[in-house]
Amino acid sequence: MASPPVDGRRWWPLLAAFAASTAVAVLLAGAFDLWQRQSLAQWENRVQRSLSELRAQVEAELYGNLHLGTRMAAFVDGRPDLTDAEFSDFAQGLLASGQHAVRYFAYAPDHVVRFVYPGSGNRLNVGRVLSRDSLFAPEVAALLRERRTRIAGPYEPVPGTRELVVQIPLLTHSGNGKNTSEVTGQVNASLDLEQIYRRADIYRFAEVFDLAIRIDNTHNVFGREAVFSAKPIVTEIELPGLMLELAALPHEGWQTVEPIPVFVVPLSLLMLLTVFVMTWSVTTQAGQLRLSEARMRATKERLGTLLAAMPNLVSIVERDGRCAGLFGGRGTQHFHVDEQRIIGRRIDEILPPGKALKLLAARDRALQQSALQSLEFDITPEEARPFAAADWPAQTQWFRATIAPLQEQSGEPGATLWIYDNITETRVAELTLRSSHDRYRQLSTAVQQVVFETDLGGRIGFINPAWEKLSGGLAEDAIGQPWISLIHPEDREALHAAFIDLMIGRTDHVQRDARLASAGHKPRWVSVYLMTLADEQGARPRGAIGTLFDINERKLSESAIRHQALHDALTGVPNRLLLIERLEQALGRLRRQGSQLAVLYIDLDDFKLVNDKHGHLAGDQVLRMTAQRLLEQVRDTDTVARIGGDEFVVLLDCVADHMSVEHIADKLATAIGQPFELALPGGTVSCHIGASIGIALAPRDGTTVDALLHHSDNRLYHAKATSKSTASSRPD
Repeated sequence: MASPPVDGRRWWPLLAAFAASTAVAVLLAGAFDLWQRQSLAQWENRVQRSLSELRAQVEAELYGNLHLGTRMAAFVDGRPDLTDAEFSDFAQGLLASGQHAVRYFAYAPDHVVRFVYPGSGNRLNVGRVLSRDSLFAPEVAALLRERRTRIAGPYEPVPGTRELVVQIPLLTHSGNGKNTSEVTGQVNASLDLEQIYRRADIYRFAEVFDLAIRIDNTHNVFGREAVFSAKPIVTEIELPGLMLELAALPHEGWQTVEPIPVFVVPLSLLMLLTVFVMTWSVTTQAGQLRLSEARMRATKERLGTLLAAMPNLVSIVERDGRCAGLFGGRGTQHFHVDEQRIIGRRIDEILPPGKALKLLAARDRALQQSALQSLEFDITPEEARPFAAADWPAQTQWFRATIAPLQEQSGEPGATLWIYDNITETRVAELTLRSSHDRYRQLSTAVQQVVFETDLGGRIGFINPAWEKLSGGLAEDAIGQPWISLIHPEDREALHAAFIDLMIGRTDHVQRDARLASAGHKPRWVSVYLMTLADEQGARPRGAIGTLFDINERKLSESAIRHQALHDALTGVPNRLLLIERLEQALGRLRRQGSQLAVLYIDLDDFKLVNDKHGHLAGDQVLRMTAQRLLEQVRDTDTVARIGGDEFVVLLDCVADHMSVEHIADKLATAIGQPFELALPGGTVSCHIGASIGIALAPRDGTTVDALLHHSDNRLYHAKATSKSTASSRPD
């Protein structure tokens, strides 16, 4: 018998195997690259979060020490007869808590050091002329030029130590009509950088990450300067007079972050080899199968050979349940049976009664319905002993049996064809996946951080019990709700847009600070982090997994620090910095809307007499009561600020005309002129003071902060010179 012609595709199996291996190699390379990218992104997020927390601690520490210097400057301001004992007592009181980094205070009227506390262990000595000192002269010149608090440094008083110097100008009005004020001296507060490092937990941070700190982009004061050139995560702290930069990255750099496990490389090579061999083998078998079909289709021997080549195990079961033939199962190691022990025996003689009955019931349904029936069953090593080969595994094996009816010559169904698939690996994988999912649920339930999952539409499918502790609501009530409903309405729009970008692949994660939706209480701040939750194939997102981290305490601390920096410590009203900020905002609205605003410069008359007669305790009470009276006479949208010892400025936004402003000024002067009842250690004391007020109106008198303060200051002194309580904003 002549053989059929050969198609000549001898190289096809090798080409197919090479193509399949190449495709798998590309996928593995992509997976390795994604591994590195995700690992790097996770580390960058971790460094970013940790560095933000460190920045808040350092900023709080610096502003806390800056506040001590400001309080010292407020104490010495307006006290020309201050004694060394008074200075030392007040300084000792400021430093009594020990919760600071101040090394010493120095009081230098006319920039000549008069008092220093403590007197030892510092670089300054009494009588030192700072404006002529080679080290401090440039900083004094900057202080005279800017007339605002500055931080200078770093300095190295002794080898191995560094310090920053807070310089607070002492301002007094010149009264010459040219300048609103002039610098008559300064108060210095030396800050020990080493103490700031320790109090802000910088050393503990440096144990985890490689940290470097530099000032004004030039002076490296902590860590290796090379960190700044290694693509670190950088954050900045802007301070009066200088800029502090913090840079961090993992100790070994980004290139060693979460390396691919060592076993992955040989495993990948083994996978490539397996794919190559299996593809070559399958392709070769496919070719051989085509040849076998062409050569053996007409004979029973050819059919038997074809069945034997099938990877599945096939058996023919007669009507009485006996196994009449066993074929296939030769292409894999999943069927460890001895066909000599099976052929001729009934199913209930091979398997335990319970499992045999289920299989025979499926056989009966296939015969009755003339349709395929399928069911799964397991066989333990003990149950397999009667028919198993010597290499039967020690573990339970799972099989899927598909039963098809066979037609007899009469046309009626009789015997059945049984096809077996070994599904042990699939079943084990399912159990492993279910176990992993259960562990994930247990872990997410145990953690303190809120963890939740959403679908593509943003609806919550799972949220752990930490949500109940954070919000006070029930976790089960959040299931099925849009996750964005957990967020405060004012923060939802930006987060919803970011969520959509995440779902369509524009970004790989979302990290924002936002407030939770509240019911009758203050909103709580959280850090929101979202990342894509991929489908089973890992190709498309099926939703997102997110976390909510409680940062409310940090936000409250930042708010408190800002309030201390922008408000007067004695009266609680805004200080000069906040006044200038609000005045610039009001001028911006004025330029856009064409409205008017007024600046009222107020100086208390006879205030020094109260201090001299009743003491500074009485003077402080008068200042606090004066601030309260001013607040009671103006609108909530107006600003009352204390900018000096007994000097206040009132900003009136959106005024009608100068007549209405003069009316308000008269009300303010009248309110201040009412008697003050002071509670002193010796009893209640009554006193009177007056007020002189200078008025400037914008845009008539100018549209800049300096111009308005200049005009109102000049008119204040004009009012004092003419014995009038107010000087109007009419043109000079």
